[in-house]
Amino acid sequence: LQWRENAEGQRAERKEEAEQRGEREEEAEQRGERKEEEEQSAQEREEQGILRHVLIDSSPDCRAQLLRADVRRLDAVLYTHDHADHCHGIDDLKWMRGKAPIPTYATASTLESLMRRFEYVFDSPSSLPNPLYRPVLSGLAVQAWRKFSPLSSSSASILPIALDHGFFGEVLGFRLGDLAYTTDCVSLSERAFEALEGVRVWIVGCLRREAHPTHAHVGRVVDWAERVG
Repeated sequence: LQWRENAEGQRAERKEEAEQRGEREEEAEQRGERKEEEEQSAQEREEQGILRHVLIDSSPDCRAQLLRADVRRLDAVLYTHDHADHCHGIDDLKWMRGKAPIPTYATASTLESLMRRFEYVFDSPSSLPNPLYRPVLSGLAVQAWRKFSPLSSSSASILPIALDHGFFGEVLGFRLGDLAYTTDCVSLSERAFEALEGVRVWIVGCLRREAHPTHAHVGRVVDWAERVG
């Protein structure tokens, strides 16, 4: 009787293991299909000139944010500046790479800093060949107030906006259609306000209630929002 119970228990365990193995294989197959579909859709979007996933800065927690948003591929990356809280998640972008490095846009000085600190990430002549690590990003310099399009066939353009980061100097904000992104700035120029006209969604940095020498505070941002509407 004991032998029969043991045999039945072993058969039940084997059946459960087989079911679990089948579930894992099915999940892996589904992940593979989703990845293939995403790569195909990314290629189709590029051919049609459609921007879907644009990342602004790679903050240290960008991996968690991308997972939460279920983003598997990026059409482009934009950098406002090279401070640690805006770029130290750059290594996690390797999971976002498709068949080619991701077009990455920033000022020449920001790109120079990022390429010096994270050389292995970029596709550049100075990058050392590494068979185990493909370049993730392809750096492309942009200038404030000069529109550009990440996709050659796209009619959608992005406007870099010059922002005042106090004694840290100038950083970039971006206007993408009806959306604008301005962070780490203590003041906005008249030209910046003109660039914000007509936005439907405005993501603006606000550090604290009290005034700060390099970031906007609550009262100032409220005044800006009333002006922009």
